[in-house]
Amino acid sequence: MTITSRQLGLAELRDQTQWLIDDDPTTIALIPKVAPTRKPSGGYDFMPDKLNPPKPKRPQTFKIIPTGGGWSNTVVEGESGFATRSDYVLLGLYNADMAVGDHWVDGDVTYTINDIIAKNDYEIKANVNAFGTELNYG
Repeated sequence: MTITSRQLGLAELRDQTQWLIDDDPTTIALIPKVAPTRKPSGGYDFMPDKLNPPKPKRPQTFKIIPTGGGWSNTVVEGESGFATRSDYVLLGLYNADMAVGDHWVDGDVTYTINDIIAKNDYEIKANVNAFGTELNYG
């Protein structure tokens, strides 16, 4: 069954989303969230199997939008020194393959999709949390 959108100006909205992405594009191969595996003790393991890591999705082009200035990033002290946590919005076309828990790694920073904030007939937007020492976007 084909569902036809009644959104007025849908072609123009899709074009505008594409233009916005094309203004500052980033190509990413998102890595899907690992399904938890049950342990013999009854708990769950959320870490990927090192012998069979999850296969990245096909590369897609997005726009990464910082949601705050560097002055507002949270700095955390860990065993190996200081790390920064920052937030972004990931903007994709309406047919982008992205889901909560998907992530990518750039340098020593892991970027994880926390939630989908808009999914309609012309765009998908997601909140992304970054954690590491060398933030790369913004």
